[in-house]
Amino acid sequence: MWTEQTASGKTRFVERFNDPITGKERKTSITVDKVTKAIEKQMPFMLQEKIDELSAKILEDSKTKALTFSELAEKWLKVYKKMVKASTYLNVSRRVKSMTKVLGHLPLTDVTPVIINNYLLNRFSEYNNKYGTVSNDKSTILRILDFGIKYGYCEDKRYRQNV
Repeated sequence: MWTEQTASGKTRFVERFNDPITGKERKTSITVDKVTKAIEKQMPFMLQEKIDELSAKILEDSKTKALTFSELAEKWLKVYKKMVKASTYLNVSRRVKSMTKVLGHLPLTDVTPVIINNYLLNRFSEYNNKYGTVSNDKSTILRILDFGIKYGYCEDKRYRQNV
């Protein structure tokens, strides 16, 4: 915690915290007219309370916003790109692009084991894909959905039960 003087002569108490969704560092502050010893002692608790409220609001906003499968896949690809070689990323991004043509419009709440299994069976029957290709599609879908759960974009793990 540190203090800053404003142009109007007030004192601003400032604290940094990590955004629970993005992990980026953010700042919050409380401005007071007059600084006393009692206010200085209370301020760390007041700032922590404000940080807790902000974090809860950020998490709530991320849960209420209905992401689609394609939006989550884009977020996952940004992270995945930093973890693998360029050729691997290119291969997986093409796979994700073909998935989002079919599943992309669905809100995450509608992505169920039945939907995933029907998509995978469709890849076998209509597109005549081999088992290895469909297996890779399945693992990619599950990795994207696991990413969504890990970072708070969705909270339902029922897709893991029967896929």
